[in-house]
Amino acid sequence: MVIQRWPPTILIVEDEALVALDQESLVLSVGCRVAGPVARLEDGLRIVQQEWIDGALLDVNLTGNQTSLPLAAELQRRMIPFLFVTAMATDVVSRTFPEIPVVRKPFQPEILRAAVKRLIADN
Repeated sequence: MVIQRWPPTILIVEDEALVALDQESLVLSVGCRVAGPVARLEDGLRIVQQEWIDGALLDVNLTGNQTSLPLAAELQRRMIPFLFVTAMATDVVSRTFPEIPVVRKPFQPEILRAAVKRLIADN
């Protein structure tokens, strides 16, 4: 039996403040709660370890020459759905996480909104 919590909580990991605000507004507009946004890998890992997360939006390149790939691996291990929202070349992501959706930045709000709806629908 799958227990569903409503509204779902989406973690946002994004190091550009304005982009993070756009993502937060968009996630709220589809009826979800937001964890974060956070800009650093360790903050994202801490949230995943301490809070109930139903999904996540991950920028790949983060502050301090970090990537979100270790966080993606942890989310995958915990079977928490996520997607990448990134401006970087997607070949690195597609090789490491071939089944994970990627939304390219700069994103169209309706494209990211649809991706978030799919993310929570699959949960």
